[in-house]
Amino acid sequence: MEASIIVPFTRPVLGKRTINSLLNQKTSHSFEIILVGKKENMVKISSKKIKKAFCDFSLLPGQARNFGVKEALGKYLLFIDDDCLATKNWLEKNLSILKKTEKIGAVGGRIIGFSRKYFSRCTDYTNFWRQQGDHLRKTTQLYTASLAVKKEAFEKVGGFDEKVKVGEDADFVNRLSQSGYFSFFNPKIVVFHDHQRDTLNKYLNYMFNNGLDTGLYVLKNYRQIKSFFPILKKTYFIFIIPTAFLYTGASLFLNLRSNWKIVIYLPFIFLGYLVYNSGIAVRLIKDF
Repeated sequence: MEASIIVPFTRPVLGKRTINSLLNQKTSHSFEIILVGKKENMVKISSKKIKKAFCDFSLLPGQARNFGVKEALGKYLLFIDDDCLATKNWLEKNLSILKKTEKIGAVGGRIIGFSRKYFSRCTDYTNFWRQQGDHLRKTTQLYTASLAVKKEAFEKVGGFDEKVKVGEDADFVNRLSQSGYFSFFNPKIVVFHDHQRDTLNKYLNYMFNNGLDTGLYVLKNYRQIKSFFPILKKTYFIFIIPTAFLYTGASLFLNLRSNWKIVIYLPFIFLGYLVYNSGIAVRLIKDF
């Protein structure tokens, strides 16, 4: 078995489309699809490629993916969410990058939102901004909406941190980088993401809850942050606005060349980051 595709499975209606997109891959490589979730959430699709890893309780995303990896027979691990559709060459292009050199640990693909509505695009450019552009580049952060990794690299860094509710993918790829692996974003690898956050209310609730759930847990593992993390934790409120500006600028810098229309989303990208950082601040208050 060459590749194992792990899908945390909680949304049967959306997930059925995800499975069909995976079964329709154009590839010469052998692969299996591992669905992780509760038995009552599973769909009935007859295929020898599908393996079901049942759990009787709700798992956090990192826990679900680690659970699936335990059942995986493939040399390469691919992760996709159950609200995404993989294009027909998704598997083939992921593996072609991973096989280039031993130093490449992971590769992420372009995540294109189903909806082109204003606030849906704001979601794309805030929460998935690192995988929106159309230029191949090295990175230290990728998202599991489209992520492929060598199994040996996955095992070397210990998989996903199971304590993290949100941001476990960014944390994982950062740890790959710290272990000496290169990770790449390749825009020719494409998934379509049906996240359905297409109104202002949905968008801002999503950003706030992400901040609330993540806190500073992931950030504390970054080399650049470790030395002054105790100070950052105590004074985070003063960084809410500067950090929102910083991330808005980063998203603009990374994506402007690919799509100049990002400028029309900037006010609400900035607002989204303000709300996200406010969620982090509230989490810090709760933790004290």
